[in-house]
Amino acid sequence: MTEWNIPEIYHIPIEHKEVLVMLLDKVARALEKASIPYFIDGGTLLGAVRHKGQIPFDDDVDIGVFHTDFNDLAHILYTNIVKNDKYEISIDVISPAIIKVFVRGMWVKNTVTGATIGTPTLDIFKWEKHQDQVRLWSRFDRIDFKNCFYKKKEFYPLQDYVFENIIVKGSNNPEKYLHRYYGEDCLDVCKIDLRTGDDWTEKNREAICFYSVYKATD
Repeated sequence: MTEWNIPEIYHIPIEHKEVLVMLLDKVARALEKASIPYFIDGGTLLGAVRHKGQIPFDDDVDIGVFHTDFNDLAHILYTNIVKNDKYEISIDVISPAIIKVFVRGMWVKNTVTGATIGTPTLDIFKWEKHQDQVRLWSRFDRIDFKNCFYKKKEFYPLQDYVFENIIVKGSNNPEKYLHRYYGEDCLDVCKIDLRTGDDWTEKNREAICFYSVYKATD
């Protein structure tokens, strides 16, 4: 059994985690109902492999959908996501390549670390098949995401992942992709982003500091 012993001060609030899982479940079920392939990606895939669910300090979830299905996606989500009794779910097409599904007004500041915790958001990214790769859409600015791709033999066939208390789809052989994108040690070390202040949205992983937690195996 693997324990991470990540200090509680770095965890997102329990309510945020519950909302993120709820959003992922609703979107995944809506896409399955519409027969639209999707796959968990980024930190959500890393969390599914490393934690069997949400990374304790990650404040969003990420999935990919192919460009051939993307144009109809917002309409499908608007008409198929059932209203939650407790939270108002919003859907925002912020670019030709990204759709956000989120609950407004839950931004908080970690009073200990100073980090901003985003309002619970599910990001849907547009992907494409290109030669022997599955990758972010070619018109997406991939400068900071040049290693964000799968070889098709790593990607297919999609498999089921346990993510907290739900089942979602993801790539068949995730380790090579995760090592390529997050580094060779990503399954053995949790690197907690310490961005604070005005630059908290900066995505350049080489320009920020991390607090590292190493797994302990019993």
